[in-house]
Amino acid sequence: MNRFLRPLRLGLTVALLGGCAHTGNLAEVPMPQAERLAQDTAAAMRVVWPAASTPLAVNEAEDEPFLSALVAELRKAGYAVEPVAPGAPDALSYVVDRPDANYYRVRIQVGERSLQRLYGTQGGALQPASAWTRQD
Repeated sequence: MNRFLRPLRLGLTVALLGGCAHTGNLAEVPMPQAERLAQDTAAAMRVVWPAASTPLAVNEAEDEPFLSALVAELRKAGYAVEPVAPGAPDALSYVVDRPDANYYRVRIQVGERSLQRLYGTQGGALQPASAWTRQD
């Protein structure tokens, strides 16, 4: 029985670590859609992480449309956004990807909490395809 469990545990560990290895705009979302996603993401973040009590550390070295738009929205909402080096602990991490040709997915994580939402594309416009899901 143990000889079957060990490869299973190893496989699960590798799969979970592989899922954590990438951050950023993997879908290469163009600016108009990136701004729409950033506005919606910042609005959801205000509910989970209040601006007055949540300083955010962000790796702004990444020249990327979604992150630039998100940082601008967060600053507009009153967040203290501090630049940090890549890989700093407790920094805001995010992934924007395309699980399917007709969908974008946004995932934001600050500390142990994360938010995630799916968006569909119809006629070039982005529309929420799910509610925000929160994981503590």
